[in-house]
Amino acid sequence: MSEPQQQDPPASALYAIRYSYDWLRTWRYVVVQPSVKHVGLAAATFSNKRGLQVFPGVKRLMAITGHSKPSVIDALATMRYLGFLWRRSCGQGSESGQADEYQLCLPRTQDHLPMIDAKSGKEPALHSLPPIAQQIAIRLGVAARLAKRGGQMTQPGWSTETTTLVGSVNHWWLSQLTPPTHLTYGSTNTDHHHSDRHDRPDAGASGRKYDFNDEDDCYDYVCDHVGDIDPMESSTVDGMLSGGVHPKAIVNTILAVRRNPAA
Repeated sequence: MSEPQQQDPPASALYAIRYSYDWLRTWRYVVVQPSVKHVGLAAATFSNKRGLQVFPGVKRLMAITGHSKPSVIDALATMRYLGFLWRRSCGQGSESGQADEYQLCLPRTQDHLPMIDAKSGKEPALHSLPPIAQQIAIRLGVAARLAKRGGQMTQPGWSTETTTLVGSVNHWWLSQLTPPTHLTYGSTNTDHHHSDRHDRPDAGASGRKYDFNDEDDCYDYVCDHVGDIDPMESSTVDGMLSGGVHPKAIVNTILAVRRNPAA
């Protein structure tokens, strides 16, 4: 069976984050080349609270991190490939002054990731990883590093591997690990009648009070009432909030699209 090729994982394979520190808590433990980790952490400092508005541009990331243009481009491609970065819009190239805009996100599964043990702080041995994570470690250029049991960063030669992502992207494995879109959403609250009273707090299913004059509260209201959202849905929510649409109407819109995605 042939394996379909695509540039980025589908939005349905990803979670849009609600707080940028959720992203950092995961990304810091992913085993990647140092340049990829460095560029990722640098890019994340440009995001807002919800992981949006990440558009520093390649030149700025080169200046901040000290890495070359190919290394920065490879790092961004690697993060997208792994499911940690979603490209919301494309610029016109590094010479145009218009940078690509990204959004921090998380993959719905971590089964494909070589991960440092958060408790011990030790890297995994290559043979201890699931087969898919072993394949990804090879593609990321960290397999030899992990094969030297213990993954000591002082092991000679560990950094000589190179990534092979650009021009060789395949997400078939990710589609096999990811449940169908929206099957993991847990919200069953259907009391989302629209109200034009934007000036009053409202209570959600958890009893929390929401201030509909506060954009962060509005975003939280939507997420609390529809469950986890993917990056495409997050873009929809962000755009509708910017347009002054009431959070209850946004909830209705998201749920309607989920019920009838072909509409």
